[in-house]
Amino acid sequence: MKSYLYIEKRQRIPLKNGKLPRRATRIAEEFESLRQRSAEDINYSIAYISTVTVGFAGKDVNISITDIEGVTHNIFDFTHIIFGGHFNMKEYELKQMIIKECGKRKDGGPLVQNANLMRRLPYYTKLDMTYLLARTGFPYIDTDYFGENTIRETSFKNRFPIVVKHYAGANDLVQEQGKTMIRKNIFFLSSSDDWAQDRLCEHNPADYIVQPAMPIAEDLRVFVSRHKVIGGWRRRSLSGFLTVGGEREYVLENSPSPAVRKLSEDISKAWEADFIAIDFMFDEQGNPYVLEFSMHPGFWAYENKTAPPADDPEQTPVNVARYIIESFSPGG
Repeated sequence: MKSYLYIEKRQRIPLKNGKLPRRATRIAEEFESLRQRSAEDINYSIAYISTVTVGFAGKDVNISITDIEGVTHNIFDFTHIIFGGHFNMKEYELKQMIIKECGKRKDGGPLVQNANLMRRLPYYTKLDMTYLLARTGFPYIDTDYFGENTIRETSFKNRFPIVVKHYAGANDLVQEQGKTMIRKNIFFLSSSDDWAQDRLCEHNPADYIVQPAMPIAEDLRVFVSRHKVIGGWRRRSLSGFLTVGGEREYVLENSPSPAVRKLSEDISKAWEADFIAIDFMFDEQGNPYVLEFSMHPGFWAYENKTAPPADDPEQTPVNVARYIIESFSPGG
């Protein structure tokens, strides 16, 4: 019997009527489909990472979690564990602890999706992701971190336009038209005057990384399962430089160029990723550079917002949720 545990983060803006986050809802639908298709007994539970408890007694480490139905489980009773998002570094540290303890089990323990990649990434930040890319030799967008030094006054006076991002990907909660909204801490600067723009000027510059603005206002997300590209989309900005926020269009790109396909699959193999989404941007010659990557990507827009390309009007999105629950290393 296979027993799956899917661990998601709680939403910063509480969902009404006990609803699950979009990603978790789709994962649950595919678990139900798997149960119907499989000749094996399939059980699954969904829980929030915030419900993990850890007990230390001598050399014993006991980890439990309470699912959305209110049932508490021993982590080690599951055969497969899939991580969704996390809200802060404490929750990521708990994920790392689960990986380590599952790996020590004499009975083999639960298989944890992307365990090998997570071991390579002790901190889930844009800074650490860039460090991994640099150390493994894959093309990425030049990135600088200046701490509390004179980043605003002198560091980029001759290097605009630039993009400034929160190093850990933290977002702001803001009030707009009577509603609480999430706004990404990613900013486009065309001159030193733009440091004064709303929200950015309120933050500590030591929390930000800086990248040169790429010449094309679009990015490409590629989904890779067990080292094979399975689908993707190209996202274009229709109202400015940044592809996050504002008016955008999504176009299916399930068959990316040979260069992007090879680079995506090479990254997945080198990092032993079970499932990964890789975001690319391009220079004026069309060369791909890794913008960032995710082990638990959102895919609602891919399934619901993407249009087929003009030269392939019959193209449709692949079932990303199904691939996620099936993407475990050989033997899993």
